[in-house]
Amino acid sequence: MTTHFRVYVPFRDVLCPFRSTNISSVGDLLEAVWRDVILPLGDQQLNIFDCSLRSLLVPVPMEPRNTLQNRVVRSSRVDGSVDARDTDPVPPRWSELENLHVYLYVDLGSEVQIAEQLYKTLWGKDLNVILEEISDGGTTWTYVPKTHIDHLKMSELGYNETRGLLVRPEYDVAFGVLQQDHETVEDCGGVVVTGQPGIGKTCFLYYLLFRRLSERRPVALEQHPKYIPAGTWALSDSNGEPAVAQPCSAFLTVSERKTAWLIQTTSPVETRWKNWRKTCKAGMFVMNYFSIEDITALSKVLNLDISNIQRLYRKWGPSARTCLDLLQFDAEAEHEHSVTSAARRFVENPPKIVNFDEANVSHRLFSIRPKGQDRTGRRIQIAEIATDHIKEIISYAAADANAQDQIKFFQMISTYPSFRGPAGKMFEGFVLSWLYARPNAEPLRCFATNQADLEIPACGREKTTFFDRKSGLRLKDVNGHKPPFCFLPNAQNFPTTDTIVITHNFVITIQVTVSNEHGANVDGFEEIKKLIPASLQKNPPQKKNKRKKDKPWRHVFITHSDNRAEFLRNQNLPGLPDGVLVYSGVFDILRSGVTREHVEAFNEKKTQSENSMEVD
Repeated sequence: MTTHFRVYVPFRDVLCPFRSTNISSVGDLLEAVWRDVILPLGDQQLNIFDCSLRSLLVPVPMEPRNTLQNRVVRSSRVDGSVDARDTDPVPPRWSELENLHVYLYVDLGSEVQIAEQLYKTLWGKDLNVILEEISDGGTTWTYVPKTHIDHLKMSELGYNETRGLLVRPEYDVAFGVLQQDHETVEDCGGVVVTGQPGIGKTCFLYYLLFRRLSERRPVALEQHPKYIPAGTWALSDSNGEPAVAQPCSAFLTVSERKTAWLIQTTSPVETRWKNWRKTCKAGMFVMNYFSIEDITALSKVLNLDISNIQRLYRKWGPSARTCLDLLQFDAEAEHEHSVTSAARRFVENPPKIVNFDEANVSHRLFSIRPKGQDRTGRRIQIAEIATDHIKEIISYAAADANAQDQIKFFQMISTYPSFRGPAGKMFEGFVLSWLYARPNAEPLRCFATNQADLEIPACGREKTTFFDRKSGLRLKDVNGHKPPFCFLPNAQNFPTTDTIVITHNFVITIQVTVSNEHGANVDGFEEIKKLIPASLQKNPPQKKNKRKKDKPWRHVFITHSDNRAEFLRNQNLPGLPDGVLVYSGVFDILRSGVTREHVEAFNEKKTQSENSMEVD
């Protein structure tokens, strides 16, 4: 626990250098006191964190030979004192008044010695004095190793990861943007730096501290309320332990007055930044989350199992903090349970579109990124479902939900722009699960303008084959079977089609979408034709000794609403091969009968197929 003391310093004895200074207000006077009197007292091992101007009924005597350290007295109220506000004019002949005192608030804790050591190590020095390098895949990162973290006693300044500090390339990008905004944006009291929880925003704050010291620039890291000199970058961390709800009053005051520039690193939760940002006219900067390269570099810095960290990253998302936490025994099983519960709540109570706020989504399910990499895009945060695995968990929750919740949920995610991509993947998963696991279901009826209706059958597990571009459509897997057949590409970016269905009469390429428009990769039709065995593309002859004819091709868009289906089948798709007719159909999730078990069965088979083809 730090002990606070108060010190009265007779003004006329200490401040004689200011008698000829042009000072009009108490605020000007105190700034000069701080700059020219208090800061030079650093060798006295004192942490002076505030000061004010007071007039005392009885002056406090001072022996000029005494140091400020010797004049420290325990907190006590002095009768007859009168505070002066920063906006007050200075008293006439202020430099000669015996009763005028500077009232100093002093900390005698260890932070001042540690801060002084950090200052001496970095002030005006190249940051390479504390940085080392690591490389991976031709990319180089810098980091502060454990030896320097310990030597500088960073843990006592609030930095809790004692094994090292990775300097992400994102930090240099962010520093450049913040510096440009500070120099060019008028009437701006600071900036909120936010983004995905667990991506190193606190580390970024300490990087700013190091960088500003290295460049001989004033900087203050919030530990206690302080008097802040003009031009300071005031750094406030709302991610630490214990969390700072919002910047301290001293930081807010100087930010509102525009005498210092406040930088707060915080989670996207609005209660931590919305009010002060509005009051101080502060900007916003959304950090990129950890890349797979960043998490690999961090693993090297912290001497962790790289392959396991990468696995956790791909499975659970780009929060470095989450990945590190999941290394603990049994932590992953507990986390999966929490994600499953969050997915169920999300499906049962999806946010209304008009009230949806990316800042307040569940960070077990979603990742936060900037809308773009330019200055405008960096001010807007976008929520995305964090990983394919979490999308699967949400799709299972949707399959388990009752009919009313399913309708409400899918309407929300298919309408909101940030979720349209995941909604499309989820909808695609339902359609493909129906094709794979519901062989006795009614066929899906599809329509084209001025053409006969087309029915797509659910082929079932026995007649569904996964393939890639190398293997083609494996004849051995369908030999002896009669149509229909369903062929599913393993590649997510396979051109033109999400699946191929071959019936007795048609070759049907299918694209699943929740959008009003969807193109068709013309070159992809030729690639598909080369992959399909010729025997499957032919109709049996109607009469003896007649040649087999090629089956006609149909290209079908499957969507979730009648309006979209009409748009899709009537859109202009230039360059389609001759004879390919465009159809569309509406897949009703509720009437399809697809359950969690069907979705799980499809996902399991798809994963097995992908793994087997990697081995091949």
